[in-house]
Amino acid sequence: MDFDQLSTFLEVARTLSFSLAAKRRFLTQPAVSAQIRALEEECGTKLFERAGRRTHITEAGKVFQVYAEDTLNRRKMLQVSMTGLDKSPRGVLPIGAPESAVLYVLTDAISAFINECKDVTISIVRGDSSVILERIFMDTIDLGIVSGPVDGARLHVQVIHPDHLVIVVPLGHALAKKKTVPFDVLSQFPLILQRSGRIRRTINAAIASLKTVPQIVMEADSTEILKRYVALGAGIAVLPSSNVVEDVKKRSLIAVPLDGVPKEHELSLVYRKDKVLSRAALAFIEQMMLSLRKTE
Repeated sequence: MDFDQLSTFLEVARTLSFSLAAKRRFLTQPAVSAQIRALEEECGTKLFERAGRRTHITEAGKVFQVYAEDTLNRRKMLQVSMTGLDKSPRGVLPIGAPESAVLYVLTDAISAFINECKDVTISIVRGDSSVILERIFMDTIDLGIVSGPVDGARLHVQVIHPDHLVIVVPLGHALAKKKTVPFDVLSQFPLILQRSGRIRRTINAAIASLKTVPQIVMEADSTEILKRYVALGAGIAVLPSSNVVEDVKKRSLIAVPLDGVPKEHELSLVYRKDKVLSRAALAFIEQMMLSLRKTE
Protein backbone atom coordinates (compact mmCIF):
# COMPACT_ATOMS: atom_id res chain seq x y z
CA MET A 1 0.00 0.00 0.00
CA ASP A 2 1.50 3.36 -1.03
CA PHE A 3 0.47 7.01 -1.29
CA ASP A 4 -0.10 6.76 -5.03
CA GLN A 5 -2.58 3.91 -4.53
CA LEU A 6 -4.39 5.88 -1.81
CA SER A 7 -4.65 8.92 -4.08
CA THR A 8 -6.08 6.78 -6.86
CA PHE A 9 -8.56 5.14 -4.47
CA LEU A 10 -9.80 8.54 -3.26
CA GLU A 11 -10.25 9.78 -6.84
CA VAL A 12 -12.37 6.72 -7.68
CA ALA A 13 -14.33 7.20 -4.44
CA ARG A 14 -15.03 10.86 -5.30
CA THR A 15 -15.97 10.32 -8.93
CA LEU A 16 -17.37 6.76 -8.75
CA SER A 17 -15.80 6.28 -12.15
CA PHE A 18 -12.63 4.37 -13.00
CA SER A 19 -12.32 6.13 -16.36
CA LEU A 20 -12.76 9.64 -14.92
CA ALA A 21 -10.36 8.84 -12.07
CA ALA A 22 -7.81 7.65 -14.63
CA LYS A 23 -8.16 10.92 -16.57
CA ARG A 24 -7.73 13.08 -13.47
CA ARG A 25 -4.79 11.00 -12.22
CA PHE A 26 -3.15 10.98 -15.68
CA LEU A 27 -3.18 7.19 -15.68
CA THR A 28 -4.63 4.53 -17.94
CA GLN A 29 -7.83 2.85 -16.81
CA PRO A 30 -6.09 -0.56 -16.50
CA ALA A 31 -3.50 1.08 -14.21
CA VAL A 32 -6.28 2.45 -11.98
CA SER A 33 -7.98 -0.97 -11.90
CA ALA A 34 -4.67 -2.61 -10.98
CA GLN A 35 -4.08 -0.20 -8.10
CA ILE A 36 -7.57 -0.72 -6.70
CA ARG A 37 -7.22 -4.49 -7.07
CA ALA A 38 -3.90 -4.40 -5.17
CA LEU A 39 -5.53 -2.43 -2.34
CA GLU A 40 -8.45 -4.85 -2.18
CA GLU A 41 -6.07 -7.81 -2.01
CA GLU A 42 -4.11 -6.17 0.80
CA CYS A 43 -7.28 -5.24 2.70
CA GLY A 44 -8.86 -8.62 2.07
CA THR A 45 -12.19 -7.13 0.97
CA LYS A 46 -13.91 -5.38 -1.93
CA LEU A 47 -13.71 -1.60 -1.83
CA PHE A 48 -15.91 -1.03 -4.90
CA GLU A 49 -18.69 -2.93 -6.66
CA ARG A 50 -19.05 -2.48 -10.42
CA ALA A 51 -22.44 -3.17 -12.02
CA GLY A 52 -22.27 -2.52 -15.75
CA ARG A 53 -21.04 1.04 -16.20
CA ARG A 54 -21.86 2.03 -12.64
CA THR A 55 -19.43 1.94 -9.74
CA HIS A 56 -20.51 1.84 -6.08
CA ILE A 57 -18.33 2.16 -3.02
CA THR A 58 -18.82 -0.64 -0.48
CA GLU A 59 -19.25 -0.18 3.27
CA ALA A 60 -15.66 -1.35 3.69
CA GLY A 61 -14.67 1.20 1.06
CA LYS A 62 -16.35 3.99 3.02
CA VAL A 63 -14.39 3.05 6.15
CA PHE A 64 -11.17 2.84 4.13
CA GLN A 65 -11.89 6.27 2.61
CA VAL A 66 -11.82 7.94 6.04
CA TYR A 67 -8.41 6.49 6.85
CA ALA A 68 -7.04 7.15 3.36
CA GLU A 69 -7.99 10.84 3.59
CA ASP A 70 -6.46 11.07 7.07
CA THR A 71 -3.24 9.39 5.93
CA LEU A 72 -2.76 11.72 2.96
CA ASN A 73 -3.62 14.74 5.07
CA ARG A 74 -1.02 13.74 7.67
CA ARG A 75 1.50 13.27 4.88
CA LYS A 76 0.75 16.83 3.71
CA MET A 77 1.18 18.07 7.29
CA LEU A 78 4.59 16.40 7.41
CA GLN A 79 5.61 17.95 4.10
CA VAL A 80 4.50 21.41 5.23
CA SER A 81 6.33 21.01 8.54
CA MET A 82 9.54 20.00 6.81
CA THR A 83 9.39 22.76 4.21
CA GLY A 84 8.54 25.12 7.05
CA LEU A 85 12.16 24.85 8.20
CA ASP A 86 12.72 27.31 5.35
CA LYS A 87 10.53 30.29 6.16
CA SER A 88 10.18 31.45 2.54
CA PRO A 89 6.96 30.46 0.69
CA ARG A 90 7.76 28.55 -2.48
CA GLY A 91 6.23 26.20 -5.04
CA VAL A 92 3.02 26.37 -7.07
CA LEU A 93 -0.12 27.87 -5.54
CA PRO A 94 -3.32 26.82 -7.39
CA ILE A 95 -6.17 29.32 -6.92
CA GLY A 96 -9.64 28.95 -8.42
CA ALA A 97 -11.32 32.20 -9.44
CA PRO A 98 -13.68 33.61 -12.06
CA GLU A 99 -11.96 35.70 -14.72
CA SER A 100 -13.75 38.87 -13.62
CA ALA A 101 -12.42 38.55 -10.06
CA VAL A 102 -8.84 38.16 -11.31
CA LEU A 103 -9.21 41.15 -13.63
CA TYR A 104 -11.07 43.60 -11.40
CA VAL A 105 -11.00 42.61 -7.71
CA LEU A 106 -7.81 40.71 -6.94
CA THR A 107 -5.31 42.76 -8.93
CA ASP A 108 -3.76 44.59 -5.96
CA ALA A 109 -3.48 41.44 -3.83
CA ILE A 110 -2.06 39.28 -6.63
CA SER A 111 0.43 41.94 -7.78
CA ALA A 112 1.67 42.54 -4.24
CA PHE A 113 1.95 38.80 -3.59
CA ILE A 114 3.97 38.25 -6.79
CA ASN A 115 6.37 41.04 -5.78
CA GLU A 116 6.74 39.71 -2.23
CA CYS A 117 6.88 35.95 -2.92
CA LYS A 118 9.09 35.54 -5.95
CA ASP A 119 9.62 31.80 -5.35
CA VAL A 120 5.88 31.07 -5.69
CA THR A 121 4.09 30.53 -9.00
CA ILE A 122 0.38 31.37 -8.88
CA SER A 123 -1.66 29.01 -11.04
CA ILE A 124 -5.08 30.54 -11.79
CA VAL A 125 -7.82 27.99 -12.50
CA ARG A 126 -10.81 29.77 -14.06
CA GLY A 127 -14.39 28.71 -13.45
CA ASP A 128 -17.71 29.69 -11.92
CA SER A 129 -18.47 29.15 -8.23
CA SER A 130 -19.81 25.60 -8.60
CA VAL A 131 -16.71 24.46 -10.51
CA ILE A 132 -14.36 26.12 -8.03
CA LEU A 133 -16.11 24.59 -5.01
CA GLU A 134 -15.95 21.16 -6.66
CA ARG A 135 -12.20 21.58 -7.19
CA ILE A 136 -11.76 22.73 -3.58
CA PHE A 137 -13.41 19.55 -2.29
CA MET A 138 -11.49 17.41 -4.82
CA ASP A 139 -8.31 19.00 -3.42
CA THR A 140 -7.03 20.06 -6.84
CA ILE A 141 -6.82 23.73 -5.77
CA ASP A 142 -5.83 25.22 -2.41
CA LEU A 143 -7.88 28.44 -2.39
CA GLY A 144 -11.01 29.57 -4.18
CA ILE A 145 -12.77 32.85 -4.92
CA VAL A 146 -16.54 32.32 -5.20
CA SER A 147 -19.63 34.52 -5.35
CA GLY A 148 -22.84 34.45 -3.38
CA PRO A 149 -23.75 32.74 -0.11
CA VAL A 150 -21.43 29.84 0.76
CA ASP A 151 -22.12 26.99 3.18
CA GLY A 152 -19.44 27.30 5.83
CA ALA A 153 -19.90 23.84 7.35
CA ARG A 154 -16.74 22.46 5.70
CA LEU A 155 -15.15 25.70 4.54
CA HIS A 156 -13.45 28.75 5.95
CA VAL A 157 -15.24 31.68 4.30
CA GLN A 158 -13.90 35.25 4.23
CA VAL A 159 -15.92 37.90 2.39
CA ILE A 160 -13.44 39.97 0.37
CA HIS A 161 -15.65 42.16 -1.80
CA PRO A 162 -19.32 43.20 -1.53
CA ASP A 163 -20.78 44.22 -4.87
CA HIS A 164 -24.03 45.08 -6.67
CA LEU A 165 -25.38 44.65 -10.18
CA VAL A 166 -25.56 47.53 -12.64
CA ILE A 167 -26.85 48.14 -16.14
CA VAL A 168 -23.92 48.80 -18.48
CA VAL A 169 -24.71 51.02 -21.47
CA PRO A 170 -22.71 52.97 -24.06
CA LEU A 171 -22.32 56.75 -23.98
CA GLY A 172 -25.42 58.58 -25.21
CA HIS A 173 -27.76 55.65 -24.48
CA ALA A 174 -31.34 56.40 -23.41
CA LEU A 175 -30.61 54.96 -19.93
CA ALA A 176 -27.22 56.65 -19.45
CA LYS A 177 -28.52 59.59 -17.39
CA LYS A 178 -30.88 57.57 -15.17
CA LYS A 179 -30.11 57.39 -11.44
CA THR A 180 -31.51 53.86 -11.23
CA VAL A 181 -33.20 51.49 -13.69
CA PRO A 182 -36.03 49.07 -12.76
CA PHE A 183 -35.41 45.57 -14.07
CA ASP A 184 -38.59 45.46 -16.18
CA VAL A 185 -37.19 48.27 -18.39
CA LEU A 186 -34.67 45.74 -19.74
CA SER A 187 -37.41 44.13 -21.82
CA GLN A 188 -37.27 47.24 -24.04
CA PHE A 189 -33.61 46.79 -25.03
CA PRO A 190 -31.45 44.04 -26.57
CA LEU A 191 -29.40 42.29 -23.89
CA ILE A 192 -25.81 41.02 -23.91
CA LEU A 193 -25.39 38.53 -21.05
CA GLN A 194 -22.95 36.16 -19.44
CA ARG A 195 -23.59 32.63 -20.64
CA SER A 196 -23.72 31.03 -17.18
CA GLY A 197 -22.90 31.57 -13.53
CA ARG A 198 -24.61 33.12 -10.53
CA ILE A 199 -25.29 36.47 -12.20
CA ARG A 200 -26.98 34.78 -15.14
CA ARG A 201 -29.10 32.67 -12.78
CA THR A 202 -30.12 35.84 -10.92
CA ILE A 203 -31.07 37.54 -14.20
CA ASN A 204 -32.97 34.48 -15.44
CA ALA A 205 -35.01 34.41 -12.23
CA ALA A 206 -35.86 38.10 -12.64
CA ILE A 207 -36.73 37.62 -16.34
CA ALA A 208 -39.14 34.82 -15.41
CA SER A 209 -41.24 37.34 -13.47
CA LEU A 210 -41.59 39.74 -16.43
CA LYS A 211 -44.63 39.84 -18.69
CA THR A 212 -42.46 40.58 -21.72
CA VAL A 213 -39.38 38.46 -22.35
CA PRO A 214 -36.30 40.58 -23.23
CA GLN A 215 -34.38 39.97 -26.45
CA ILE A 216 -31.01 38.38 -25.75
CA VAL A 217 -28.75 39.16 -28.71
CA MET A 218 -25.45 37.78 -27.38
CA GLU A 219 -24.10 35.43 -24.72
CA ALA A 220 -20.42 35.08 -23.82
CA ASP A 221 -18.21 33.73 -21.04
CA SER A 222 -15.83 36.71 -21.18
CA THR A 223 -16.74 39.97 -19.45
CA GLU A 224 -14.39 41.83 -21.78
CA ILE A 225 -16.32 40.56 -24.82
CA LEU A 226 -19.60 41.71 -23.27
CA LYS A 227 -18.26 45.20 -22.56
CA ARG A 228 -16.74 45.50 -26.02
CA TYR A 229 -20.05 44.88 -27.74
CA VAL A 230 -21.94 47.14 -25.35
CA ALA A 231 -19.51 49.92 -26.29
CA LEU A 232 -20.22 49.18 -29.97
CA GLY A 233 -23.95 49.69 -29.35
CA ALA A 234 -25.02 46.07 -29.88
CA GLY A 235 -26.98 45.96 -26.62
CA ILE A 236 -26.81 46.54 -22.87
CA ALA A 237 -25.36 44.25 -20.20
CA VAL A 238 -25.92 43.44 -16.53
CA LEU A 239 -22.64 43.14 -14.60
CA PRO A 240 -21.21 43.61 -11.10
CA SER A 241 -20.19 47.23 -10.60
CA SER A 242 -16.58 46.19 -9.87
CA ASN A 243 -16.25 44.87 -13.43
CA VAL A 244 -16.69 48.31 -14.97
CA VAL A 245 -14.88 50.63 -12.54
CA GLU A 246 -12.07 51.42 -14.99
CA ASP A 247 -14.47 51.74 -17.95
CA VAL A 248 -16.58 54.26 -16.05
CA LYS A 249 -13.48 56.24 -15.06
CA LYS A 250 -12.41 56.37 -18.71
CA ARG A 251 -15.96 57.32 -19.77
CA SER A 252 -16.01 54.45 -22.27
CA LEU A 253 -19.13 52.96 -20.62
CA ILE A 254 -21.86 54.11 -18.26
CA ALA A 255 -23.02 52.05 -15.25
CA VAL A 256 -26.51 52.62 -13.82
CA PRO A 257 -27.70 50.92 -10.58
CA LEU A 258 -30.30 48.21 -11.21
CA ASP A 259 -33.49 47.77 -9.18
CA GLY A 260 -35.49 44.58 -8.95
CA VAL A 261 -32.64 42.08 -8.40
CA PRO A 262 -30.68 41.13 -5.26
CA LYS A 263 -28.33 43.97 -4.36
CA GLU A 264 -25.42 42.00 -2.98
CA HIS A 265 -23.00 40.00 -5.09
CA GLU A 266 -20.38 39.09 -2.50
CA LEU A 267 -17.06 37.55 -3.42
CA SER A 268 -15.53 35.29 -0.78
CA LEU A 269 -12.17 33.61 -0.29
CA VAL A 270 -12.74 29.95 0.68
CA TYR A 271 -10.66 26.93 1.61
CA ARG A 272 -11.32 23.63 3.33
CA LYS A 273 -11.31 23.53 7.13
CA ASP A 274 -9.65 20.13 7.12
CA LYS A 275 -6.86 21.10 4.71
CA VAL A 276 -3.34 21.87 5.86
CA LEU A 277 -2.39 24.94 3.84
CA SER A 278 1.07 25.47 2.39
CA ARG A 279 3.16 28.47 3.38
CA ALA A 280 2.41 29.93 -0.04
CA ALA A 281 -1.36 29.68 0.56
CA LEU A 282 -1.05 31.19 4.03
CA ALA A 283 1.07 34.03 2.64
CA PHE A 284 -1.54 34.73 -0.05
CA ILE A 285 -4.35 34.87 2.53
CA GLU A 286 -2.26 37.28 4.60
CA GLN A 287 -1.67 39.48 1.55
CA MET A 288 -5.38 39.38 0.70
CA MET A 289 -6.32 40.55 4.20
CA LEU A 290 -3.70 43.32 4.02
CA SER A 291 -5.10 44.52 0.69
CA LEU A 292 -8.62 44.54 2.15
CA ARG A 293 -7.55 46.64 5.13
CA LYS A 294 -5.98 49.18 2.79
CA THR A 295 -9.27 49.63 0.90
CA GLU A 296 -11.46 50.00 4.00
